[in-house]
Amino acid sequence: YYRVNQVIPSLKKDVDYTVDEKAHSAMLTDSGVERVEKRLAIGNLYDPANIEWLHHITQALRAHSLYKRDVNYLIEDGKVLIMLPGPPNELHPMLVDSVIPRLVAMGLLADGETYLQLRTAGIGESALETLLLPIFDLHPALNVAYCAHQGQVDVRLSSPDGSLDPDQLASIAEECRVGLGEDFMCLGHRSMVKVISDYLRSHDLSLAVAESCTGGLMANSFTDLPGASKFFSGGIICYSNACKVEMLDVPECLLKQHGAVSAETAVAMAAGVAERLDADFGLSITGFAGPCGGNAENPVGTIFIGLHTPKGIWSKRVNYPGSRTAVKQRAVNAALDWLRRVLLQHGREGGPRKRGSRVEPGKIIRLKVES
Repeated sequence: YYRVNQVIPSLKKDVDYTVDEKAHSAMLTDSGVERVEKRLAIGNLYDPANIEWLHHITQALRAHSLYKRDVNYLIEDGKVLIMLPGPPNELHPMLVDSVIPRLVAMGLLADGETYLQLRTAGIGESALETLLLPIFDLHPALNVAYCAHQGQVDVRLSSPDGSLDPDQLASIAEECRVGLGEDFMCLGHRSMVKVISDYLRSHDLSLAVAESCTGGLMANSFTDLPGASKFFSGGIICYSNACKVEMLDVPECLLKQHGAVSAETAVAMAAGVAERLDADFGLSITGFAGPCGGNAENPVGTIFIGLHTPKGIWSKRVNYPGSRTAVKQRAVNAALDWLRRVLLQHGREGGPRKRGSRVEPGKIIRLKVES
């Protein structure tokens, strides 16, 4: 849209063009073509200035044509086929300006979602289907769809023939929630960080993160949320050993004895960031994201996650194959999911709600390494 508003007016100063509203396209007038011919006659066709000028004209005309392009519909036997371009910058305005209003006018667009979605984490699609199948078998009219994301799987429940009303779908979803236990994340579309943030904010708790191999990826996921300052104290990226010592008070002797990628370093980072930023929960990640690094004991893909809570400090070891980018993202997903589960336990056990009641890192340290 900005190209139409900004480029087209400037084009008018150079050449004349017309817009065919029926064909939804823009083209040069005869005088415009004559102006282009004269311009090219003055200098060489391959003159950079002329090439840039022509590119300016063609791009502007193309922008106008794209923006005004209509959507192709095929309607037959009560069925509607809509053909849209792939690039999002073309598709989105066409969907909003043309498709949705037309579907509303045709009475084909529902007022809300026609399905109920359960969002799960930490369980694969096949294991999830096996777990929930006994529940679904009791409801033959139920339609079930699975949608897998990285580290998460959504389950969408619907009743295409309308034999199950919203209350019945909600009842089935509740059965699933109970059966899933801590693998159940939420109903609807909230992200993992949104689920975590909602809990922390409602309990007046704060979180700080320390990252090495993920380089701020975890902190970024929280600061993407509006109002994150209500619960997110901040993050420290400590890539070198010297930074870990200086910024997080990780003992230098600990790094020499156990290495930067270890359970001991992970818990020291989690405790250090919680103490330094005065947060109730401290979450840390250190590891070998690849492709270089690693050793026989901790090969490439090995990640240690540290978690400081008001009740103690733990470390967890995971290992992921794949590219550096994939390992980093999976490490963040694992850390967030572990924090989510600990927060669930925190709620069930009636953990402290105020920040001043947390245990100081140096007083209670329970180191438990999970693989």
